[in-house]
Amino acid sequence: MFGYRPATLAANPALVVVLHGCTQTAADYDLGAGWSTLAGRYGFALLLPQQQRSNNPNGCFNWFQPEHTRRNQGEPLSIRQMIEKSVVDHGIDRRRIFITGLSAGGAMTSVMLACYPELFAGGAIIAGCFKVPAVRRRNGVSWYAKRGAGDELIEKYTITNMAHGTPLGIGEAEGACGAPGPFLLPVGISSSYHIAKFFGIAGAHVQAEGNASPEKNTLKISLAPRHDAAAEPVLEGEILDKDDEPILQQQPVPPLADIEAVINRALRAAGLLKG
Repeated sequence: MFGYRPATLAANPALVVVLHGCTQTAADYDLGAGWSTLAGRYGFALLLPQQQRSNNPNGCFNWFQPEHTRRNQGEPLSIRQMIEKSVVDHGIDRRRIFITGLSAGGAMTSVMLACYPELFAGGAIIAGCFKVPAVRRRNGVSWYAKRGAGDELIEKYTITNMAHGTPLGIGEAEGACGAPGPFLLPVGISSSYHIAKFFGIAGAHVQAEGNASPEKNTLKISLAPRHDAAAEPVLEGEILDKDDEPILQQQPVPPLADIEAVINRALRAAGLLKG
């Protein structure tokens, strides 16, 4: 369980649960997708659950196994308990809890939304498996549905010829954040920023107060370095089952080239891919 609390939280702070993809860590995905940058900018908190290699050698959330797709058991229950701890620790507004993820993390996002629909105010799935109800088309690649009050319920963006990964917008524009890497692709649009806007949490910038620093917990990890490493936020977290630590060290991380095979096996196991 890793998290990030900016120096200054907005009033009635929101929580965004961010689920990484296969072969990634919480810190990898946070750095690449830029979520802690946005959290610091707009004053919301982050929860970044991290899969343990003892549960899945490729670091994937087990969204394709029946025992991990049901309410109040398996990985959904574990993530639900982490959310409750974050809500209590940071005084989160329970009406403003959101979830997003990439690939296997995107598929687990859909599991969490299905298992705990009352918990989340919204969700966003990137390059994962989900089922969309009938919607209307607009602007070529964007999809949406509306309720009576006119609020948009669903948006879908499709980027032609983009490889499997999270879309990044790099530069100086409003919303630009993140760093390119494996499955983190600079294609000119920041998915994290657009998701935060859709959730309604990318509003006015918050102002830091004095020398306030992020809340400290039990285990600290530094994000991977980049050009502005001195300004990087730090994720805080705790390993909930310390007996698993030796197993984590013994199991090697598979080559990135195997990710397509991993995803295909998972899709076949879930009955979503034939042949």
